[in-house]
Amino acid sequence: MAIASGKGCELVDLEGKRYLDFAAGIATCTLGHANEKLAEAVSSQMRNVNHVSNLYYIPQQGELAKRLTDTCNLDKARRAPPAAQTLDRPAPPPLGMAETGWGCLSI
Repeated sequence: MAIASGKGCELVDLEGKRYLDFAAGIATCTLGHANEKLAEAVSSQMRNVNHVSNLYYIPQQGELAKRLTDTCNLDKARRAPPAAQTLDRPAPPPLGMAETGWGCLSI
């Protein structure tokens, strides 16, 4: 099967045959294919900055942490480091804290 396009939970192959995407890209496309709100959000973000290392404080991460703690009855939120970092680095600072080298700075 060779996929040519998708819309919502539907995929279309090169011959025009339609399929339901039950795997959702192994949970990477859970908002559906060609989602207009997602496309606009990504486009807007790319016009601003496309990637910032976790070595720096990212205000949007702090905002997300606040939303999560406010709506999910959590005391705090922490970002998870990539698996390779878990073996040789201490736990990352809570979201809303800036990481500076090996230490933390309150924001």
